[in-house]
Amino acid sequence: MSIKFGRFSAHITNEKTNLWNEADSLYSQKNYLESYEHLLKFLHHPEENGDEIENIEYKRVDDEIKFIIRQGSKEIYGTISLNNRKIDVYSYIAEFDKIGVAIMRRLLEMNYSLFYSRFALEENKIAIKFDTPIEGCPPEKLYFALKELSTRADKQDDILLDDFSTLKPCNYYIIEIPETEKNIKYKYFKKWIEEAFEKIGSFNNIEKHSGALSYILMSLNYRIDYLIAPEGTIASHLEKIASDYFATDNKTLSEKIEILEKEFKKILDLPEDKIKKDFYRAKYTFETNSAVSFDTIIGTFNRNLPNVDFYVKDNKENIALLVFEYIAGYCLFTYSLPKVMKNLLHLVLEILNEEYMKDLGFEEVLYNSATGELNSEKIIDRINNYIQNCKTDTEDEFPYLKFNTEGLKFNGLINFLKSYFNEIKKLNFSKE
Repeated sequence: MSIKFGRFSAHITNEKTNLWNEADSLYSQKNYLESYEHLLKFLHHPEENGDEIENIEYKRVDDEIKFIIRQGSKEIYGTISLNNRKIDVYSYIAEFDKIGVAIMRRLLEMNYSLFYSRFALEENKIAIKFDTPIEGCPPEKLYFALKELSTRADKQDDILLDDFSTLKPCNYYIIEIPETEKNIKYKYFKKWIEEAFEKIGSFNNIEKHSGALSYILMSLNYRIDYLIAPEGTIASHLEKIASDYFATDNKTLSEKIEILEKEFKKILDLPEDKIKKDFYRAKYTFETNSAVSFDTIIGTFNRNLPNVDFYVKDNKENIALLVFEYIAGYCLFTYSLPKVMKNLLHLVLEILNEEYMKDLGFEEVLYNSATGELNSEKIIDRINNYIQNCKTDTEDEFPYLKFNTEGLKFNGLINFLKSYFNEIKKLNFSKE
């Protein structure tokens, strides 16, 4: 089983776009089941599966389609019936022996934030449901309804189970990873947080060095999210840390740093078995981040790259390296990126965390931290492969995409990363 990194991003090819357009056209012609079949094919992501378990399965029999969608730790079940002229979709969130007022209030409050679906009780289970007549539910509406239901089901099971001890898990769908992989991930999970606390402790003035402390904590957050890729409760904690840091409120940067430290301390103090419980693989159908323009990504680069020279001049090269890691991690955490961009930014995190990658079993060494040497030949081969993989026999996703590897400098890690980000900024992602 291959090791997965980071969050799911859908890979929208020309073939996918054609499926979407055809679904819309078929619906307007009242070919409803054919329309919805095209939508389900649009939602299938074979490149993200890599094993026998699919992110979506469906079967059409006569005038009915039954389907299963997998999103994180949840399976979502649906029926589209032409005879009943109706679509029914549901997922079970948790079980209970007796339900309290506090839980009922929480479900009622959450319903107010939903546009298509609703939380409901079904015997001794909490469910999330969506149903609608076929007429009045074009593919676009069904897509957003399925996305809302699926993403809420995946997120709320962990939150509700954490907040209410009387609830029990159900419909829990995960892919276990080997125990050796869990042990390595737990080792670095603890190691990275403890090292970050040590770095913070070496600064005697939080207010004066708030910028450096921000890079320490936020690069840590994104490193754990991408390289360890926890699910469930730990993932929710990481999302909260990012949300707290970027919240538009009246808190100073120093105050936010203290909040972030407390949040990391909270997850570090969790029992080992509870942390490892969130180290698993999951199938995803819907991404939770939004696609952005290349200019938006470059904006993130430009806001942070000048700080590299500032920390180098201040004799804080370790913080300068965290700036590079922060940029790559922030983009991977926040945006839905084209696969080639994900790979290019993965390279940054791989080089900066070569010890972790080696412990996971990756034998190709791109950077030797003991000698400070970069393997220029392997790095260039890797970049060229990323660019080449945009092209298939039938499609060239970015026809003008070329990476100028001659512009890379291999005389030191900081110089390499500066030149590497500079060459990424020059890429042409135009399609026409």
